[in-house]
Amino acid sequence: MPKVTVVIPLYNTERFIADALESVLAQTFTDWECVVVNDGSTDRSAEIVARYVEQDPRIRLVHQPNQGVCAARSTGAAHASPDSEYLFFLDADDMLEPEALERLVAYLEAHPEVGLVGCQFTRIDAEGKPMNIRNPLKISLRERTRWAPGFLGIPHRLRPSEAYTPFLTFFCGTGQGPFALYRRSVFAQTQGWDPRFNVWHDDTDMFCQMSLIADVHYISDRLYRYRDHSSNRSKDPRVVETARLLQEKWRSYQPRNEREARLLAEAIWYHDYRHVPFRYIWVGIQGLVESISERSLSKVRWGMKNLLVGLWRLTRSVFASTGRRSFRLS
Repeated sequence: MPKVTVVIPLYNTERFIADALESVLAQTFTDWECVVVNDGSTDRSAEIVARYVEQDPRIRLVHQPNQGVCAARSTGAAHASPDSEYLFFLDADDMLEPEALERLVAYLEAHPEVGLVGCQFTRIDAEGKPMNIRNPLKISLRERTRWAPGFLGIPHRLRPSEAYTPFLTFFCGTGQGPFALYRRSVFAQTQGWDPRFNVWHDDTDMFCQMSLIADVHYISDRLYRYRDHSSNRSKDPRVVETARLLQEKWRSYQPRNEREARLLAEAIWYHDYRHVPFRYIWVGIQGLVESISERSLSKVRWGMKNLLVGLWRLTRSVFASTGRRSFRLS
């Protein structure tokens, strides 16, 4: 039976699905199966997948009425072979590097305490060519950034050598992404993919769930190809609303034990009194720097507004000492 199940939710992605499947077929690790869930596509997507199913028995196609990406992923996981040990949720417009499964499986095999291991990515355009992101301030466009408390709780980016990633990193909406291999026994203990986040933050919510059950680690290898195109979900204007929903969900979460209660309290304090103020400051600085190169007065105003909001929030947080928490990344 296959060790890894690759789940691909499919909805009107006829332009890219063949690339995704070819990247799975090209894996150096061959003990896999691929479950493609056709989520009510109205284009030729399912027809293209059907041709691959005829060519390779490791690929299966499941059909369902359109319910959204979260339901499609849940369906795919439910159709995984009983003995499959790991799950990889690959978006239909993205691709895997040839050694992706081999390296990620090897990591989980060597670290039984880890329930989820992520990797870095290469951003590609609609034609599959690597994108050159020259702006040094656009860090998140070049790589996955994981922010966590540093000295005095000040946010700092975790270094590539810092594999362990705490719950609060994901609570703050950083470090997430579809670039990870799940230990199936840990995934089975979660509440599954939440359809409220079909637009965005679906993986953020899942990473939060996984990190409460087992350790989440990252490796610095660029094993995933993330395609940037006009139909990306990240360009949906409802993304802002899902960020609010994510905070509402986790702030009302009922901890199952003392450890979860402590992690949630630390995450809320850090988010409100450190992460958000410094995020405003960072965005403000970024806007001011861009205003110089673009000679944009509106960017100056936007940058100053964010900078002042961040400084005001940071000043206010100094007086919030009663809720202060100690942070240990272990």
